[in-house]
Amino acid sequence: MDSNKLMVRDYLDSLKEDTELDFIFPLLLTVLGYRVIVTPKQAKGNPQFGKDVIAIGKTSDGTRALFYFELKAGSDKNIDDTTMTKQDGIIDSFRTAKYVEYEDHSIPGLNELPRQFVLVHTGTVNVNAQRTLDGFVKREFPDGNFDHWDINHLTDLFSTHLFSEYLLTDPESTRLFKRTLVLLDAPDYDLSDFYQLIEIQLRKITTVNGRSLTMFFATMNLLSAIILNYSENNNNLNPAKEAITYVVLRVWRFIIENKWERKRPILKHFGKIVSVHSVVLQKYFNKLLPIISKRDGFYSEKGGFFEYVGGPLRTYDVLGYMIYHFTELEFKENEKDPYNKTLREEHKRIIREVINNNSTCVRPLLDNHSIVICMVILYFMKRTDFSTRDRNFLHAFIKNTFDNIGLNYIYHQRLPELHSNVEALIEFVSTKMRPTAYTDSSSMLIPFLLEISVILGFQDIYENMKGEFAGVVNFQLPQFVPGSDIETILFSDNAPDEYFTEASLTYPDSMTEALEKLKAIPIESHEWKIEKAGFPYVRLLAHHFFKNDFVPSEWRRKILE
Repeated sequence: MDSNKLMVRDYLDSLKEDTELDFIFPLLLTVLGYRVIVTPKQAKGNPQFGKDVIAIGKTSDGTRALFYFELKAGSDKNIDDTTMTKQDGIIDSFRTAKYVEYEDHSIPGLNELPRQFVLVHTGTVNVNAQRTLDGFVKREFPDGNFDHWDINHLTDLFSTHLFSEYLLTDPESTRLFKRTLVLLDAPDYDLSDFYQLIEIQLRKITTVNGRSLTMFFATMNLLSAIILNYSENNNNLNPAKEAITYVVLRVWRFIIENKWERKRPILKHFGKIVSVHSVVLQKYFNKLLPIISKRDGFYSEKGGFFEYVGGPLRTYDVLGYMIYHFTELEFKENEKDPYNKTLREEHKRIIREVINNNSTCVRPLLDNHSIVICMVILYFMKRTDFSTRDRNFLHAFIKNTFDNIGLNYIYHQRLPELHSNVEALIEFVSTKMRPTAYTDSSSMLIPFLLEISVILGFQDIYENMKGEFAGVVNFQLPQFVPGSDIETILFSDNAPDEYFTEASLTYPDSMTEALEKLKAIPIESHEWKIEKAGFPYVRLLAHHFFKNDFVPSEWRRKILE
């Protein structure tokens, strides 16, 4: 067995039935030419009657048939007499599958198709169980409509039709893939090999139609599933969070660059990638929320001196993903029930709890922390349910943020670093001497907080901030270069050249005058393809991951609301 097959076998051997195997097996069937009708995700919560996956395909002699696949992995992957005969074991499952028919009158001819039953497992069968299985198949399936795919057969199928046909077809892809898996849990690994691997796969696409496109999306989903599996085995979901975020954003940019954003099959494929990302974040926050909801939950004793810098950096990263994930879940819930606000209220409660219990949530050290701060504020400023409680929370959030910026300036003569130069920040904090590379003579964060304070009517904050920082720092705000392709820019790695800045901004002493001045500024509007495609929340993810600033129209339009 060659090294690639060994790698595939090791991966399959590690799968768990209700997570990775359930996800990747339908991908395999799709590239094999099956039409998948029911997946484990669709059937979850309903009786499956021995049918984890249902698909239309062809038997070895070319006969069109309806296939019932029963999947076994994890603790059930190796078949012995216990897994054969226990309640809901293999014998029970296949008897049920045989006698409880699946029908779907919306698919012409499906109900008349002959049935084919397949046992799929990521292990082997021991000698005693093999005799039991042979006897069971001979008695229950005398027509020969039973098949058995063990880990050896699955390894061949995945290697031939997914890994070797598309992903591992060139030495560079193979090298990058292996390096990614080896280094995935290494401290400070930047996933650069994985990002290069994605770029190589993108270059293989030459047409919107045909098998290569199907293979590409199957490969993106497979890579995401593998990264998630390895991250879970390492008990560290952060690499999966970062890697699969990149897949989502890079694939969308590829879609709009090729003008495929209106093609339904493409959007369906993209939606599957977004769903995998959602699973990653669900797992991530299931582990993290019980910790960060407590007092000083973001603090790490292992961080030592670096924690002064590392704590806020870690906090704003998590907060950004939290706002994105909650927005995504609420969007999907709203599609099902527009009048149910229970989920949103629970999310707001969690965010308030996390921020109120962690001082690092209001200690911006980099000027681009304005992106996450903006995400938090705009999340609560939703017109349909902006309450007095929300307003009071935002007042405290903005005031505490401003107070910490001011204290840093008073005691350390340091404002948030403008260019996200973490090395210069660490040097400044550790030596208490200003490095040449540290830049804080301008700020986008402070004028953003000023304008938000005006819009929300926080006169005390506005007057204090303006009085403290006027003349100390150059107020500037980002704008897109006229005529630029703003969506492609947003879904690209930090692209400052595509922005210009309104510099040397001034604000009146009177907040009333400041409000009138803001009202007089024309509000730019942009049509976002990602929103028309049905994934409006993904735009937040692009802002957060690529650190591309929000433009002022995002919050200034709140004046009109």
